[in-house]
Amino acid sequence: PTIAVWPPQTAETTQEMIAQDIAAESGAVKLYQQILSLDFNDQVKRIIEKIMQTEELHHHIFSKLPIRHK
Repeated sequence: PTIAVWPPQTAETTQEMIAQDIAAESGAVKLYQQILSLDFNDQVKRIIEKIMQTEELHHHIFSKLPIRHK
């Protein structure tokens, strides 16, 4: 997994930035779901599941921010 988006993304509004964050978290969850479909031992799968749950939490947090949507 990567820890940064490259090239860096910018936006003119907070709403656009949050929308980018939500999309990134959604993409991360999908990536980890794909990884979990591969043949790994149970210990590795548990670690990946924990990481994926964190990404799902991030998605939830960003989705609930009290910002005005266009």
